[in-house]
Amino acid sequence: MCFHRCAATRRRYLRVFLSGLTAILVLSCSSGEQSTDHSRSQTDGITFFDVGANTVFSNALRDRLRKNLGPDAIAYRNTIDLEFNTKGFLQRQFPILHDLNQRLNTPAGERVEHDTVKLMYRYAVKENLPFSYVELVFSNNSGKPLLIHAGWGSHGDYDVLLQKVPDLKLLLAHAGFPLYSETWNNIKIYKNVYIDLSQTSYLNDRMTREVVDYLGVEKCLFGTDGPYGVHGDDGLFDYSFIKRRIERLFPDKEIQKKLLGENFLELIQI
Repeated sequence: MCFHRCAATRRRYLRVFLSGLTAILVLSCSSGEQSTDHSRSQTDGITFFDVGANTVFSNALRDRLRKNLGPDAIAYRNTIDLEFNTKGFLQRQFPILHDLNQRLNTPAGERVEHDTVKLMYRYAVKENLPFSYVELVFSNNSGKPLLIHAGWGSHGDYDVLLQKVPDLKLLLAHAGFPLYSETWNNIKIYKNVYIDLSQTSYLNDRMTREVVDYLGVEKCLFGTDGPYGVHGDDGLFDYSFIKRRIERLFPDKEIQKKLLGENFLELIQI
């Protein structure tokens, strides 16, 4: 799960992703026994309108979501294709996801429909919510959510989301690019908003030092921005480049531990 505030993207997409993904991605596993209360079964981790990893789809849940998100559309037996960017990109950069995608789809590329239920909301903005659309995909086997994707409308910004969901934990990408000082000033008052130190093109040594000094070590996290940015001689993404930069700029071992891992563990409460 990060939030990218580049001019074109920040007003278009909301990706709630805790560990570096660009949506709220909830991978669920089938379980043996399910709660009798299907509309409000036990949840853990990140939730979206009280929908979490262990929430089970039901008509009662659908009714509750309609009250919050507005009218919905429903689709049964949907395709799941993880491929993005250019053909072959997933195989080169994320071989594990590529293998999973191969199992979800036939190698020949025929349409494969999976036993899922997808709820789609296109009028959440009319409910005074900062989303241009919302999609939730549930497994028909376990009844649990596989994917929650919320699109960011041009009418809003993350501060609107925080007003609606004040306890939501947000991680802004690339030190709040492109409105660095404005973003830092805005989020300094929020205890639950963080930034990552990823990217190499528009986040240099000076900006990295400044954001850590201004916001404090506790609000800054390491991020790779993979597979974009610096590549090695072999043409593959260099995941260690930003790690080496942090270690060089902040030689204090305690600061390194916070930036490179402890802050993230605190964020997800492990």
